[in-house]
Amino acid sequence: MKRSLALLLLLVSGLFAFDPQGGNIGLGFFLGGGVTHSGNAGLHAQYWFNHHQSVNAAASWGWGHGWGGVNLQADYIFNHWYDLLVPAKQDIGKFPLYVGLGGWVGLWNNRYWVADRAVHRTETELGAGVRVPFGVDFLVKEGPFDVFAEITPGMQIVPSTDFTLDLIIGGHYYF
Repeated sequence: MKRSLALLLLLVSGLFAFDPQGGNIGLGFFLGGGVTHSGNAGLHAQYWFNHHQSVNAAASWGWGHGWGGVNLQADYIFNHWYDLLVPAKQDIGKFPLYVGLGGWVGLWNNRYWVADRAVHRTETELGAGVRVPFGVDFLVKEGPFDVFAEITPGMQIVPSTDFTLDLIIGGHYYF
């Protein structure tokens, strides 16, 4: 019974989804880096349930000195809205500040040299963790797009426990 009710609420919330820019689905790109990655880029999606809640998902690929990998992540986001006024008091858009809770899973290759034998080795690892994104999103008043910036502390849980910190910038086109 509880599962049926939860599914019904989820479906109904989709019918009345918030429409930030002419559509409640945004697709785009992002670039970033941080403690966990030397650099990464990827595809980013956002779905607005209502004015204050959305879900973000991303697929990214990363690179660095001696490693490369792919990550999948998803976050449930809580938004708090502000108007952005230019000095002439004209409204040029909205910018919600947000915080969320989510997780990630990744697969990467680490290449290294064994110094005493000069043998090149590649090691593949699977990782997973939790993340808490903090960010700002700027939704342009006259267009179906946005730009965002995010700082995301987190905790890697698999294959070992470690602190993570990522910084990303990106944008979406809404339809």
